[in-house]
Amino acid sequence: MTSPGDDDSQAPPVPSAGNDLGKRKRNSRACDRCHRNACKCSPGIEGVPCTRCEEQGITCTYNRPSKRRGPPPRRSRVDSDATTAAQQPLPEPEAPDDSEPGATPVQFDADEDDQGSPPALPVQPPDAPLPEWLYNFTVKHQDIESLLDVFYQSCYVLRPYFHWPTFQSQVQQSLYRLDRGFFAVTMSVCALASGRLHNGMPVPESPHPLRLEAVPLFTACYSAAMGAIPSDLMDIEIQDRYQMMKAKAILGSCCLQNGDLKRAITHLGDYTTLLSISGFNIESNWPTNISERERQERRRLFWGAYQQDQYISHSFGFISRIREAKTSVKYPAEVFDDVDITETGILQRPDKVSFLRGWNFCTDLYRLLQYLDDTFKTHQQFTRDEPGSAVSSLLSRLRSPKNFSSEMLHLISDLHAELPDELKRVKAITGDPQSDRYGLIAANILITTQTLKMVLNVTGTKVH
Repeated sequence: MTSPGDDDSQAPPVPSAGNDLGKRKRNSRACDRCHRNACKCSPGIEGVPCTRCEEQGITCTYNRPSKRRGPPPRRSRVDSDATTAAQQPLPEPEAPDDSEPGATPVQFDADEDDQGSPPALPVQPPDAPLPEWLYNFTVKHQDIESLLDVFYQSCYVLRPYFHWPTFQSQVQQSLYRLDRGFFAVTMSVCALASGRLHNGMPVPESPHPLRLEAVPLFTACYSAAMGAIPSDLMDIEIQDRYQMMKAKAILGSCCLQNGDLKRAITHLGDYTTLLSISGFNIESNWPTNISERERQERRRLFWGAYQQDQYISHSFGFISRIREAKTSVKYPAEVFDDVDITETGILQRPDKVSFLRGWNFCTDLYRLLQYLDDTFKTHQQFTRDEPGSAVSSLLSRLRSPKNFSSEMLHLISDLHAELPDELKRVKAITGDPQSDRYGLIAANILITTQTLKMVLNVTGTKVH
């Protein structure tokens, strides 16, 4: 029924729901950046800069061509509901991929917080677009170089993850300002060095000029490293994965040094995740065009993180996440100094003692410890009527050959006897990095060997 005075030939009035829809359509086109990142664009009106672009300080553009949305028959019926809409270009949704196939315009509500359907997969989360990372750090460059010296003197011998002349040169050139992955690594190194200063690690200059600033420096560097690493590891670009793996391994050392075991295993868990998705545990998966220096760095990182994983597992009872049986990575070359590693090869110095020989010996010990873990598991009591008891019984027989423990003990003794005297004597810190690293490695060998002997003792073998 029409009201008095209405013409019967007039088109029927548009329903109120239709009117609301017409108002909401004005906010249905995302800018080019939000469209590319599949994120919410507000206000989403061409000619008006959106909130995200203003926050990032970039130009908000609508240069991509408009496209008609949805199946034509469905669109035609919707357009017929409003006479004015039939003569105008159809609005485009916030992001073409953000709606289910065949979704109708009625589902779009710009006044609600959740605009449209859930975005189609895969989606790049909009909050951490890697290409837009910008350097923003307040620690002085000279302080960073000073912390690098502390790392080299006190930490490098146990975490030799760098070809040092190359790494030092890159930091001196402030390349950390230009590369997100390298920035994360540099900050993690500075955080570990700051922690050592705070804990009173002996260094040549005592007290060190930065000793009183160690705590704020640690906080700043650790936070900066964490801020440079995306919270979602899948957001890390392929070319950045190696640097982020290295940063995570060093951050794990930072937390372990501070007694924060939960964060330590979290960082190492992230490292293991990146290792797995990159196939880093298989050397043949590494890029074929890397130099000898880069190859040696990768070997050191892999086995260094393996040592740390085994140390945490055996010292604190956590599960081990890096299995030696699943790896195919060679030990790093036992060079006297990193300058002996060139782009294409290794310079051997038979008359010099490499601290990496002792470092590799520690890897041997941790591999034996991991095997003993498996063997010790089979010695645990189990009931024959329990599920899995048959397999447990078989594994117990396979992993417990006669004289296994005594043979392992003899092997350890023989390998230790073959080490140079420099790697057997624990000495006081002198301030000379080349000399001090022998004493630090000797201490590490002593502790790890005693740990292995204690585990052998638990399995029932008499050590002495």
